[in-house]
Amino acid sequence: RRLIADGGALSSGPGELDVASIVLGNVALTRHEFHVMLQRMQTEVPQHDVRFGILGTFRGLISGESLAGWWCTNYPTVVRGEADATAVGQSMLAQGFLRFMGRRSLFQSRSNAYYQWKRPALDFQSDDDTADVSDDEPLGNRQALLGRAVSYERARREADEASKIYRTSVLRAEVVRTGLEEQLTNYLDCMEVWELNRLMHAKSTLAEYARIAKRPVAAELAIGDRLEVYEESVKPPQDIQWGIEAYGTGRFTPHPILFRPHALSPAEFQIFGVPLDEQLLVSHKPIPLLPAKALSLIAKRAREMSPEDRYAIWTSRVLLRNIHELRNSVNRGPRVTLSMLREYDLPVVANVLMLYLLELPLPLCPEELHGPLRALYSARCEKSSVESLQAVRALLEGISYAHIATMQALFSTLREIAGSDESDARSEFVRAVCKRLGPVVMRAKEIV
Repeated sequence: RRLIADGGALSSGPGELDVASIVLGNVALTRHEFHVMLQRMQTEVPQHDVRFGILGTFRGLISGESLAGWWCTNYPTVVRGEADATAVGQSMLAQGFLRFMGRRSLFQSRSNAYYQWKRPALDFQSDDDTADVSDDEPLGNRQALLGRAVSYERARREADEASKIYRTSVLRAEVVRTGLEEQLTNYLDCMEVWELNRLMHAKSTLAEYARIAKRPVAAELAIGDRLEVYEESVKPPQDIQWGIEAYGTGRFTPHPILFRPHALSPAEFQIFGVPLDEQLLVSHKPIPLLPAKALSLIAKRAREMSPEDRYAIWTSRVLLRNIHELRNSVNRGPRVTLSMLREYDLPVVANVLMLYLLELPLPLCPEELHGPLRALYSARCEKSSVESLQAVRALLEGISYAHIATMQALFSTLREIAGSDESDARSEFVRAVCKRLGPVVMRAKEIV
């Protein structure tokens, strides 16, 4: 047997037993053992991204301190201290497995001395890895098969890193989108308040001027009468409503950004914007978790409230910032608990549930039933209540189980809150809830 100086390997002559080893300082390994050690070092030793001045940032660097610590931990019988670890590192530098990121060529076990894996270390194959390659195959085929085993692990790591970056980008984009909606809503609210104040001031100014104009001679009384008529025609609430309806571009229809990983459902990572059927596949519950938990919390607490307080849960206006705060806290995974919802007021929980239904890709009542249901309820005076119910039941038979179960739970809770009395407050509550939930539960198909 002879010692090969450049690789530090021992090989036998022709016809003898092939015993090949890699000598690193005090450590002698077979090619298979050295291959396993390289794979463990490339996965277990921490890697860093280090910037070197104008050269830019180098990725995947390892420090000399981490290498020395790893050798001392995994080979304590032969690498007993820093001197032995330095000898092993110097052997890997000399044999072309490591590259020192600096001017010196000596291995240093320091935290600020960084090294990079060279091509021989990344492409190193043991005898067991190459045993499956036939000697009769061309050299190009054997190199292709050997390269796949090395590139697969690298491609897998890069795919996992890309998936993490993708999910982080989706979360950041969702935060930016919700923040933009909050700013737009605050701006429109301010504009509405300013316009209402302007109309109120104009009304008070006209009333004061009309009162003063009545004092002069009778010739000016006609002017005062006309001003009174004009002043009475100015109705700020109706005028501001007309302005909103005349210049509005449409209803508030948010479109959430979904994280769509490869071979997985978005329902495993978020709740809002995910179809109800996919949420049932993940939660394995009769209805999705967020409607179930929110309606259960509202129903339990509403039993102890007065009718006015119960009605205010569904009719109160809540700041969009508070709604987005609860939305973002529960939209981090597929699980929703009552403890998460108890931290917020019931009006916030109810408005978050409305936003959840509004962000569904398909409404609770499918878009194709919007026209038939409107026509049915428009002509209900011509039919009896039994015929109308049969027609509605026939239309709803084609809806999926998730949509039917969610609608049943929602309307059962609303019926319990409304009660059975025939007071004016209850009638006003029913009208307000229908006005708010109608466009959420049943909305027409958007025309782009």
